[in-house]
Amino acid sequence: MYQFIRIINSYSNGQIQDEDAKDAFQTACAKHKKKDVLGFKEFQTEFGIHVPLPGSLDSETNIIRKVREWMFVK
Repeated sequence: MYQFIRIINSYSNGQIQDEDAKDAFQTACAKHKKKDVLGFKEFQTEFGIHVPLPGSLDSETNIIRKVREWMFVK
């Protein structure tokens, strides 16, 4: 988990708080019924994103879905 937090902190230039990164990691582990361990497949499932073509309706739908999921978690 601490490696995950360091990576997130590094790539976000400190814009994502350690607690938020920790919560994201623990939520992903809980979804896959694991404790403090994520394999590549689980990581890709939880944190992978689909990058839609610019100007497509898919991009707006994707953004709205991600915001809705974030609001539900918070």
